[in-house]
Amino acid sequence: MTAGTPGMKSIGRSVCFAAAALAAVLFSFSCASPDGVHGGTAERQEKRLKVALYLDSGSAGNGVWHWIRLISHSPQLELHGVTGKDVRAGKLEGMDVLVMPGGRSPRQYRSLREEGARKVREFVRAGGAYLGTCAGLAGTLDAPERLKLLPFVRKPASGGATAILTVEFPEAGARILDIAPGRYKVRYSGGPIPVPGKKTGGGSGGILAVYRNTVSYVNKPEGNFFGEAALIFGRLGRGKVIAAGFHPEYWESTHPIVTGCFYAVTGVKPVFAFPRTDPRPVRVGFWAAGIPDDRRIQAMLSLDRCPDADLRIVSSHQLDLGELRHLDALVVAGDPAGAVQKSLSGKYIQEQLAAFMERGGAIFVSGTAAAAVPARRNRIELPEGADFVGPVLQRFAPAARPVSKKPCFQ
Repeated sequence: MTAGTPGMKSIGRSVCFAAAALAAVLFSFSCASPDGVHGGTAERQEKRLKVALYLDSGSAGNGVWHWIRLISHSPQLELHGVTGKDVRAGKLEGMDVLVMPGGRSPRQYRSLREEGARKVREFVRAGGAYLGTCAGLAGTLDAPERLKLLPFVRKPASGGATAILTVEFPEAGARILDIAPGRYKVRYSGGPIPVPGKKTGGGSGGILAVYRNTVSYVNKPEGNFFGEAALIFGRLGRGKVIAAGFHPEYWESTHPIVTGCFYAVTGVKPVFAFPRTDPRPVRVGFWAAGIPDDRRIQAMLSLDRCPDADLRIVSSHQLDLGELRHLDALVVAGDPAGAVQKSLSGKYIQEQLAAFMERGGAIFVSGTAAAAVPARRNRIELPEGADFVGPVLQRFAPAARPVSKKPCFQ
């Protein structure tokens, strides 16, 4: 958080800076090419964009799973998971967009190493697009252990805990994303506040949206977000970069911002289609702690594309919100690294899982996760790597339609 609550003068300066920076970036983009902001839109819309989603150390939290769901459910997008090793090996070649999700930016950088960071800069300079949220915004900053894509640095002591904030898009910023101007309620989870820094990385950019409310803790009035940058946009070479300090991927109400971010950097407006045809589908939670690996991603996507399963992403935060009270089943797929097992080890989580099964809820487990879930009547253990769709539907919806094919995950 910022040190000390600013007065009206400092708030005014923040608002003036945001307006000036926004005007500057809009001018630079409007003059950049005869094609306008989204040059080549009609041509690019004829193909599916290849989207590389960074799945390695430092990419963590439910936002990663929401990105997987969104990208995999868009006919305009093709999902490819990449690691730091993949980036260093040149796997970004042939990709259209790199999505850097939330988590911990220093860990993302250390997984990439400087060689991978250089590969990302080369990818963008050659015309690739970069889309980041939260830690993905931090990665764009011109600072040590960052990617140095845009001329911004982190405002000292900015960040904080999870909150619901208001973000305002003025008409000029909304036009770049092709969304309605105005204020949006967004999920915030400690993302950095970017401020202008030295232009050492070679990029140019500005601010498209700002926060319009304050956040503070008891006896800690330093959390003033009013007028601070929420979403930044810029160029590096022939490529475009957009990054949000919040999480638009979580909620359906903010998915238009996600669509707008893709549009701003690629000229393509993806549609996110989640088919639901059953008036009362089976409500299935998927335990999402830990870095996703291919087997867990396939398990989740198989459930997610089944029209008789209404999938919810679940973590310890959702337990606090009472999510288990609204579920029929909880799926806990194991992972080779044991991160899922570790995430379930807390006493509070164990108590919640036991109470869920006592109420009649079923927990389906596999692999390493099996040892971490209390042995109760409604605990169903499946072989490692099992497809959960059949067992879940057989228990709760025996007349359900079968899933025709597995979803594609590259």
